Amino acid sequence: SLEHINAVPPTITVVSASDIVMVRVRDVDDAIEYALSCGKVGLAMLQALRHNRELRRLDLDDVVNRYLSAVLRIQPSLDTTKSALVTPSGDLSIRRLKLAAEATPTLLGGNVALWKKWVSEFARIPGALFVLRDYLPVRDPRLPGKVYQEVISTLFREASRMTSEAHSAEDERAAEEAVRRFLNTVVGFGPLQTLRARINFLQYGEKSNEDDDQKNRSPAAAQLEDLEDLLDRRLKQSAA
Repeated sequence: SLEHINAVPPTITVVSASDIVMVRVRDVDDAIEYALSCGKVGLAMLQALRHNRELRRLDLDDVVNRYLSAVLRIQPSLDTTKSALVTPSGDLSIRRLKLAAEATPTLLGGNVALWKKWVSEFARIPGALFVLRDYLPVRDPRLPGKVYQEVISTLFREASRMTSEAHSAEDERAAEEAVRRFLNTVVGFGPLQTLRARINFLQYGEKSNEDDDQKNRSPAAAQLEDLEDLLDRRLKQSAA
């Protein structure tokens, strides 16, 4: 008959009359490492989030970095004088940008250091901060002022570039949208009182135009909707 001898986890020793078998129990770290080795970063991230408290060898922040790097197609840099991560030359789809940005509140949570890191990485991808802006925390956690300055400066440069390079009606519409989102970001990062005052002003203007033709959505209406979304996120924002 087989006799099980207690051993220090995660090792199990099985002894019979003629054999001794020692096996190592597979733990969460093993499962995550295996998923990463197979290129299944999404599965690895899911396992790490579900079993965060069971991690021993691996660090959750490292798994988060590897997941976002994979989604954004960021690869290690061979130049040690530069950032450890660089964006490759391949095209990055809007779908991937949105997927990464939407995941940041959950993956980065209240970790200010990770937020600083990934704001900088998004800033290096043209147009990416326009996507991340909707998920950037302003209240919980409150990031260092330099982070918000970097976002505003980057959005300003990109909106200015799009405006100067607009050569078609479609380009002009995209540039106008970029400028609108930049201006709303400046207001959205400021005091709630200022944000509410701007919303009240736009709401007053919209009420004055209620009798006008509503077939075409006015720029003011789009700006109002954007600012209302920003205010709603500010009020509900929590890293808990």
